[in-house]
Amino acid sequence: MDFDRHCAEIVAQTELLTGALEGADLRAPVPSCPGWSLGMLLRHIGGGHRWATEMVRTRATGFLPDDQIRDVAGDDSGPVPAEWLLSGAKEFAGALREAGPDTEVWAVFHYHTMTFWARRFANETTVHRADAMLAAGVPFSVDPAMALEGIEEWLELDALPEHFDITPEKRDLLGPGRTLVLAATDADAAWFLDLTGDVIQWRRGVSPAAVTVRAPLKELVLLVYRRASPADVEVEGDRELLDFWLSHVAFGWSARASAATVSSRPGNRCSNSARRRRTYVPFPASRCTIRPASRSARQWCVFVDFATGIGKDEHARSVSDGSAASSASTARRCGSASARNT
Repeated sequence: MDFDRHCAEIVAQTELLTGALEGADLRAPVPSCPGWSLGMLLRHIGGGHRWATEMVRTRATGFLPDDQIRDVAGDDSGPVPAEWLLSGAKEFAGALREAGPDTEVWAVFHYHTMTFWARRFANETTVHRADAMLAAGVPFSVDPAMALEGIEEWLELDALPEHFDITPEKRDLLGPGRTLVLAATDADAAWFLDLTGDVIQWRRGVSPAAVTVRAPLKELVLLVYRRASPADVEVEGDRELLDFWLSHVAFGWSARASAATVSSRPGNRCSNSARRRRTYVPFPASRCTIRPASRSARQWCVFVDFATGIGKDEHARSVSDGSAASSASTARRCGSASARNT
């Protein structure tokens, strides 16, 4: 999917969002974003688009204050702010197109062009649309091309080796025999994940694996983004390995390590020790709003990203909320990578 399509999808996904929410109650809770109302989620989406627009227009060379994303309090007694949401998405897409795909701008890791943010927010908006549909009780559907794009971006970013420097406990994923397959049942699409080496590797295709997940594309993208539970899909093989992998999928944020410091309550502050342990910001958050003690330090406090939403049953909640028991069990069974390397 190219830059122009990503820009178009930012607007298209927002149009689908607002069209489906006509008459919705902004006070409705968002099950996949614990502690948030639908109104808070929509303010986060619109604020995120405006934050990114400012970054694009100013050609930011560093992290910009993100109050528009994190401060989601507001009046939930009115109608869905459709015009505000649409204008923000259109302004953002227009700013991206005006800048062009190769123009430099601040981003994470080695991604320093507008292409990164166009892709990131196309997927961000799509998955937040799923959150909103869940809150409003409206069925969620997604274009197969967007589902494919969302899965592949997630796999690409999660496999970056820089994560091991930022959150060393992510190395616990690595070990002999740790392979997974995600296979779509309604499209010619599958991915093989190899955790047996020194880094996470993935490729398109199917190979023998310790655990294989089969589901329609929509369910696969919801599973990868932690909006669905393994109970919602067909799982063949090592379910514990699948649970363990899902508990660590968050662009460097570890559910295990963060369980004691991350709250689903908007406005929770991140401790100094937590800032020292996890010093990177992946992109706008949705499940939690974590506010470091100082604005200058805020960019370095890990923001629990929107991938850590809960699924539809207790299993998904335990995974997304950072079940230490599940992680510890698999680490004991398979052997902790960090322990093996000492």
